[in-house]
Amino acid sequence: NRTVVEIFSPKRAQDFDQRFYYEVGEKYDIALNAVGQKVHAQSNILLRDGDVWWRRVPTNFPVYNETFTRFDALLGTANVDEFEVNASKPSFKNLILETMAFTDVISGCDSLDWGKPKVVSAQAQALYRRSSITYSEKNNYASKINSFTTFNAGKLNFKDLPNEYGNINYILNDYDNAVVIQEDKVSSVPVNRNIIATAGGDQSLVASQEVLGTQKFYAGDYGADNNPESVVRAGEAIYFAHKSRREVYKWTRSKGIQVISLAHMKAYFNNMFREALLDEKRNRGKVRVVSGYDPLRDEYIISVYNMGDYTSNEINYDPLTGVFDDVEIIDSTDVGGGFDPGEPPGPEEPTDDDGTTGPVGGGGGGTDDDSPSEPDDTRGLLPPDSEEEYDPKKTYLGLSASEIGFTSKGDA
Repeated sequence: NRTVVEIFSPKRAQDFDQRFYYEVGEKYDIALNAVGQKVHAQSNILLRDGDVWWRRVPTNFPVYNETFTRFDALLGTANVDEFEVNASKPSFKNLILETMAFTDVISGCDSLDWGKPKVVSAQAQALYRRSSITYSEKNNYASKINSFTTFNAGKLNFKDLPNEYGNINYILNDYDNAVVIQEDKVSSVPVNRNIIATAGGDQSLVASQEVLGTQKFYAGDYGADNNPESVVRAGEAIYFAHKSRREVYKWTRSKGIQVISLAHMKAYFNNMFREALLDEKRNRGKVRVVSGYDPLRDEYIISVYNMGDYTSNEINYDPLTGVFDDVEIIDSTDVGGGFDPGEPPGPEEPTDDDGTTGPVGGGGGGTDDDSPSEPDDTRGLLPPDSEEEYDPKKTYLGLSASEIGFTSKGDA
């Protein structure tokens, strides 16, 4: 009997927290059970990937010599005569074996199709930095590697801002600074620079190796109050609102923060924000403060309203992903699909004049007895019964192009 012998060296036994665990197999969905907890959508999972490849491997087997009742040696002697009697005689056969390489054609392909490595850490915990700025590696535009997606936590790639000012609602680029708007504070963080203060209170900006330098806070507890949709930029100015303080602000680099709602509009914004907050307490929806800027009229536009949450009433809403799945889109132009918009009210029957007369029954002419013409009942979404070929490009809701005031290029 021919026997395949595998020689291996076992690894040193490791504890569960010292081992590497890899992602293998297919991906399966996570669903919500009856009580709203996350569970595996498929309980029975068949793993198809392992730590070796099970494939055909060319194996050198010696040939059995029935005359001498033994296997011929694969390796010949050092002295080979002219008839090559003692030469090496390879004899390869395809056997299905376990191997670390997925092919023998490519050198150094002893890799596995595993996913990301995982380790077990007893002290692992999730840390939510609600008032910190996390930045990526510096990107080199001359390189093909995108470093914006590389976040190396080992380099402490974050900068903490004071938590007492609340969450960071918005970050804007301001040349060599980053304007950070928190719930109750606005600050300016220099990028690759730092602020040095002298004994006399003067401040100077110097170059620094740090990505984010020392922040500079603006006077006043002014912020966006967890309404980032209220922040809008208009040239060099930044506008935002604070619903709890019932104020609207304007930020500029030269003048800092100005409370523009105090300019003859204090009572108006006070009543508007107060009514919105009262409606929120009455469960009429969260307060949304949406801002915009009209560059044509140079106007700052703000809208305050309560947005209700109707996602629980939707059939196709998935609370796990937060999106709507399998939503059927109804095309209103598909008349044959069950959508009936009804009979459109068509105009009066056109006359044979040159088109300069007014509507029938008006003051611009018409029939002799000024009686209205009978409406054509055949007009509608469907083409009229006529021998002429129906052209949908020449009609709109059953009206011809001349009836709705359009003429072709060839008309006089």
